[in-house]
Amino acid sequence: MSKHILLVSRPAVEGFPPTLNQAAILVEEGFRLSVADEALPTAWRPDEMSPTVTRYSLGTRRVLSGPLGRFYDAMNFRRKARCLVAKLRPDVVIAYGPDACYPLGNLPHRLGALLLWHMHELPEITPGWGFSALANRYVLCHARLPDRLTIPDKGRADELARRAGIKAESIGLVQNCPRPVRQVPEPFLRDLLKGRIPEQARIVLYHGAVGLDHGLELAVRSLPKWPKDAVFVMKGRVKPAFRERVEVLARSLGVEERVVFLNPGFQSTPEHYRAVAGADLGWTVLEPNNDNWKYGSAACNKRYECMALGVPQVADRLPLVSEVIEVGGCGLCILHDSVEEAAAAVNRLLGDAGLRRQMGGRGRQLHLEQYNYDHQFQHVVDFIQRAAGAGSNGKLTAKA
Repeated sequence: MSKHILLVSRPAVEGFPPTLNQAAILVEEGFRLSVADEALPTAWRPDEMSPTVTRYSLGTRRVLSGPLGRFYDAMNFRRKARCLVAKLRPDVVIAYGPDACYPLGNLPHRLGALLLWHMHELPEITPGWGFSALANRYVLCHARLPDRLTIPDKGRADELARRAGIKAESIGLVQNCPRPVRQVPEPFLRDLLKGRIPEQARIVLYHGAVGLDHGLELAVRSLPKWPKDAVFVMKGRVKPAFRERVEVLARSLGVEERVVFLNPGFQSTPEHYRAVAGADLGWTVLEPNNDNWKYGSAACNKRYECMALGVPQVADRLPLVSEVIEVGGCGLCILHDSVEEAAAAVNRLLGDAGLRRQMGGRGRQLHLEQYNYDHQFQHVVDFIQRAAGAGSNGKLTAKA
């Protein structure tokens, strides 16, 4: 029988493309896969995961509110996660983020399983005795515990190693890229925006969580200096307070009709790609307001989605970004707080269709050769497969 891998995440895995990508690849590699998270079965989206994957819910309907409710939820997740591991006895456990690593502890090892940790973000050092604070401290104090520790970004890996007192080279990198997009899908962004923008408008698109830290207000402040037919579209969910803040800024600059919020609701990955593919230019600027954003070059999936879909982009100059975007020839980088540089980059790209085609093609090439999840995750697959050959009792006993 094929080896059994259990993926454990506290948040619903549907919100984390890297987890979905890893699940899909492991299934294709022939492993028997189970996934456990806090999502209730009514919230599962079967189209996001192979039908061969077994799902387990570790959540419960909230019965208490406030700090007591959050404590109850955390303890309930811990109990259910540990009971599930003990019941299933998987060969491999992959825990995603401190909120899953901390509740499982060393239990997988005690049961003879291989233990992998994948950090979506850099664990922050936070005070207090809340669950997340304890979980972050646990990961930093026990970073040598897993058989394999991975994170998306080299800057985050270096900082994690410094905080945890381990060698940076012991942390594997799995950059937040899409799976290979062999052919750019037929775009339908303009269909989503029909009636909201002029038919001939050129679209600069931001996609993701619409809020602070993404240079969105910078884009709006620079918009009066963009070509007159250019609009700025923000695709994703937005909190009312931030939307109002941006709308006030846009009205003060006289560009309110050129700033568009687009929330199409949940989209499957193919639907999302069809939307992004319709942009003339992508906006992927991050602001270094904390270490996770400062070291976010390879963790920013929107950068790699633009590359995969042949959309040139305006990015930032934070650590390692220029090496991918400008050296790679698939976009321009600007200071995250410079209105002048933002306007100059947008004007240069929108004013040169040949340059946009060249950058879009180069992004596609880099995506297919290197910046795709299958390529990034291959060393983890190889590690699991090597370990799967060790041990006569069928358990994975190798540690590298």
